[in-house]
Amino acid sequence: MQGTFLGKIESATFGIFEGRIGISFILAFNHAEIDDCSKTTWDPEQVKITQYTKWTEADRDAKLIAIMRYISKLLADAKVDDVTKLAGKPIELVINEYNSLESWRILTEVL
Repeated sequence: MQGTFLGKIESATFGIFEGRIGISFILAFNHAEIDDCSKTTWDPEQVKITQYTKWTEADRDAKLIAIMRYISKLLADAKVDDVTKLAGKPIELVINEYNSLESWRILTEVL
């Protein structure tokens, strides 16, 4: 199923998922759905730095900032002010040769 497809955001949720904080999407296309939880990072209240951690608080802070900037741009592109209002917005998805989600974007051309 490799290629570029038109679809929509089925749902968008901001919260904590299995110790990670960020935004999660269910994307619908071609009578299928795919989950995108790629914009998350370890929640500072649930996952603490230890001697075995391979990242620093600065790394986590940078990721949190990047997630918030991503959400800000996504809301602006979709012309909404709340992540729950992203549901139903048209998107373009790219599925790679491994049948995995490579990327997606809001179809700003039709909004």
